[in-house]
Amino acid sequence: MNILNIGEPILLDDVFPPSENIQILKHLSTRDFKIQHEDNKEESKFKCAFVNNVRHVGFALLTKDVSVLNLNTDPFDPLFLWARSITSIITWRLKIESFKNIYRIHWNYYYGDQEGIGHIDKPENNFISILYNLHTTDGGTEILNKFYPDKIGQAKIFKSNWNHKGICVKKDKARASLNIILEY
Repeated sequence: MNILNIGEPILLDDVFPPSENIQILKHLSTRDFKIQHEDNKEESKFKCAFVNNVRHVGFALLTKDVSVLNLNTDPFDPLFLWARSITSIITWRLKIESFKNIYRIHWNYYYGDQEGIGHIDKPENNFISILYNLHTTDGGTEILNKFYPDKIGQAKIFKSNWNHKGICVKKDKARASLNIILEY
């Protein structure tokens, strides 16, 4: 399969067992998330947090990003190891193991009225995004204007230059997910 030629998201179930996903969630609850923003400008953090007419887009924990010079990835950080394992399982099962690099590992956390803003992860055509659901919630991800609900252990694989956004929970307390960008 040439992953760069897909026309719609690929859904892959049961990447990790539910018990392992719960362990990841427990670990995430001990980590320091930051106010998330979509355009990498410091002013956007302030606006997302405190300006009333700007939507709060949740919280993020970045454990790897090739474009961030001061981000030192600890290869023994459990979050990095879980993300690498999830990546390995997905690429092996789909037979798309020939990626050049894990470009970014980004953990999302939303609660209440927080919701993502439609965006692309990378504009180039040689990047693939993986959105991995750590638990089942009434939230989800909108990809190319289609809603995909959160399902524990499910990966949504799509081209990084496709418009998408996180959809927050309405009844559940919160949602957490993992976003991985692969360079091909």
